[in-house]
Amino acid sequence: MIDHDPSSERAPLRGDSSGARSGGRTHAWDIECDVLVVGLGAAGGSAAIEARRGGAEVVVIDRFAGGGATGRSAGIIYFGGGTELQLAAGYVDTPQNMFDYLRQEVGDAVPEATLRAFCETSVANFEWLRQLGVPFPVSGKVSKSAYPESDCTLYFSGNELCHPYRDSATPAPRGHRPLGVGLTGHLSAEAMRLGMLEAGALLRPYSRLERLVVASDGAVIGGVVCELKAPRWLVDVMATLVRNAGGISPRLGGVLQATLRAIERSCKRHHVRARRGVILCTGGFVFDRKLMLEHAPAYADCSMRLGTAGDDGSGIAIGQAAGGVLGKMDRCTAWRFIDPPEAWWGGILVGRSGARICNETLYGGKVGEHMIEEHGGKGTLIVDASTMARGRRQVMSGNPPQCINAYLA
Repeated sequence: MIDHDPSSERAPLRGDSSGARSGGRTHAWDIECDVLVVGLGAAGGSAAIEARRGGAEVVVIDRFAGGGATGRSAGIIYFGGGTELQLAAGYVDTPQNMFDYLRQEVGDAVPEATLRAFCETSVANFEWLRQLGVPFPVSGKVSKSAYPESDCTLYFSGNELCHPYRDSATPAPRGHRPLGVGLTGHLSAEAMRLGMLEAGALLRPYSRLERLVVASDGAVIGGVVCELKAPRWLVDVMATLVRNAGGISPRLGGVLQATLRAIERSCKRHHVRARRGVILCTGGFVFDRKLMLEHAPAYADCSMRLGTAGDDGSGIAIGQAAGGVLGKMDRCTAWRFIDPPEAWWGGILVGRSGARICNETLYGGKVGEHMIEEHGGKGTLIVDASTMARGRRQVMSGNPPQCINAYLA
């Protein structure tokens, strides 16, 4: 049996089929379902769809309007193993080849069985998204880029072409981008939201999970959900401020988060019974400086945090309070793209000691990892005059807004 601290604001309540117990009284269930999904991003949307297709009665809640970090992102999804886009571009890829590459890339962050299953089901998962309406037509020119042109749906999004990765796996482009202008993550998020609703799941936006409810044996049987009573527009404004202004300044972000939470206290509580479980899909903790300093201090002072106001670690804390075990909390990604323009790949990236940091053509996430883990997060790109001039010409002759999007991605 799990020993819960009743004084903790995240500690779960006890309950049974009759309701949840708090403060010496039993609160009857206000809402009952088979599965409660917390968070409507890519993870929550796909979980809700598959639960409904499996016959479960599903309720989905989201702290805001939905979309999560997926809806704000570049939208790139890593698929391989022989998708239609790969075959149309003339690349022969297999699940084993994909696995051989990713095994190098992810290290011990993912168990081998999980990684192998990811590779073996990749084509099916790609088609699953297409069937939901995510636009993945054969389009554009395959290249290696921080972020491709607007007409491109397939490109080299990682280190597949780089040494030493190419030595163990045949390079293949696996960055699949929904077709559209600029950042297109919203297309995947919206397709999953519509797919979830069409499947019959019930969506309750502007509702956040306060804590879980567990049975006497520790099994999760529901949750306490706080439905917003304050004006939704006000919460949307505060969430935008947290994401943008708070993304640049950790101190300001903390103040804005505190203000947002104060506004959210104006809410109506619902006790939701989930007969077959609760699925937490609430994002990470990049907007909680305390958690960053505790688990990933090297990344705590990165110049810009990417995510949503919901990435404050609250879902992680709720799960942990119910007995969940944390793992890999130190694994973060910090992107420092050298391109565009690609001419700058011809430069030399050095740390403060003057030592070369890494292969300049590596993916921005890997470049950032080398800089933070080995060089204190600081580096200088050295290029000669001809390389600089060639880079300027590439930027001016290309699509400047697209270059800007690449940095934001």
